[in-house]
Amino acid sequence: MIIFASLLGSFVFWVYSFFVFPVLCLASFALYALDKMRARSESRRIPEATLHMLDVFGGWPGGLVAQRMFRHKTKKTSYQVLFWASVVFHLFCCYVVYRAFYG
Repeated sequence: MIIFASLLGSFVFWVYSFFVFPVLCLASFALYALDKMRARSESRRIPEATLHMLDVFGGWPGGLVAQRMFRHKTKKTSYQVLFWASVVFHLFCCYVVYRAFYG
């Protein structure tokens, strides 16, 4: 049973690392770009909670690149505090999961 749990955990870790994580990064990048485009045209925006949710689950690298590339959400202090908190939280969770399966 322990071996099965270890293999399942390892499988989930690798699927997340090589499939889910890149998809979240691309989705985050795309939503930041869309939000910037909508901000310029003064149409309905992407909620900040949606952007933060993607960042927490692993899309933060795409979000960070998009912030720098489009100069979007970089001056809003409250947004940046939550963004960097989500980065730290995600990295901490990755560390905990990695340590649980790879010692």
